[in-house]
Amino acid sequence: MASGLRIGLLGCGFHGRTRLTPALKAAGMFELVACADPDETALKSAQEYGYAKPYLDYKEMLRREKLDGVVVATPHHLLKDACLAVIQSGRQLFVEKPASVNKAQAVEVREAAKKAGVSVMVGFCIRFNPSRALVKSLLERGAVGQLVQVSAGKGAGPLKTWNARLETGGGELLWHGVHITDQVLWMVGDRAQRVYAEINWHPETGADRDTAYSVRFANGVMANFVVTQSLATPFDYVELIGTKGRIRAEWPSEVVHVYSQVLPEYSHPSTLVPTLPNYNVMYDVQMKAWGESVLGKKAPPIGIDAAVDTLGIIDAVFESGRKGLAVTVS
Repeated sequence: MASGLRIGLLGCGFHGRTRLTPALKAAGMFELVACADPDETALKSAQEYGYAKPYLDYKEMLRREKLDGVVVATPHHLLKDACLAVIQSGRQLFVEKPASVNKAQAVEVREAAKKAGVSVMVGFCIRFNPSRALVKSLLERGAVGQLVQVSAGKGAGPLKTWNARLETGGGELLWHGVHITDQVLWMVGDRAQRVYAEINWHPETGADRDTAYSVRFANGVMANFVVTQSLATPFDYVELIGTKGRIRAEWPSEVVHVYSQVLPEYSHPSTLVPTLPNYNVMYDVQMKAWGESVLGKKAPPIGIDAAVDTLGIIDAVFESGRKGLAVTVS
């Protein structure tokens, strides 16, 4: 487009190019001004998606280009420094999950953004998934009564690139675990108090491979998670059990199961099956929501606090898994 919010992409890997960039285009409010990546192949590929000017050094892009906002989609261990550079340049920021590799780094990003008056949106995209948005709306309508327990899980096959190694912020907890943890935090709506975890470590990479962890929340809700990179096919589910009903949502089928003693339309167990589930629609909704928050000069729908809270739990999972003890969430 010829006009709109002037955007730079920092990190031209698969996710930034093939998921976030088409979503930016679909929103109809962005101009793809520039992209930056030290990998020339990735940089050229990003240009094919419509970015006008390439940069091998993102700091040069930030110095030279007039940008309203920057999308950061680097490997995890590079996220914090990239975020701080964007914030210090005064641009509005969208950063891919998990925004940092631990809570301390996420807090550093949050404090820098507050000082600079810059908004930060974190890409916990599954909140914009249609089936999960439905689950959230049902909870807000009181469908399950008082929430008591949650079961959730997410995983897929073995990680193979930078995301396989701890030193680059890899491992299944920081790859998929942050997504499902954020989902449950969003649905429970209260802070985590205590965590207990068991971890199977990958014998070659040393990263977490299979993890089971439980979280107790301040409101008494208890949640159990499984996260693994040992499967042949991906899975993602969340099930919520309350005093007056239950809800389960699954991916990639997008099927939602509902039983409620509160909502008459679900007084008998119901299964909601979409005719044409579209995995990528959540990216379109996500990037449009970010653009609207920037244009409206209002807080983004998923701020940096979401990353701080999620990484606080993930930090505790790692600590508990190493110590074999329950850990209080800081």
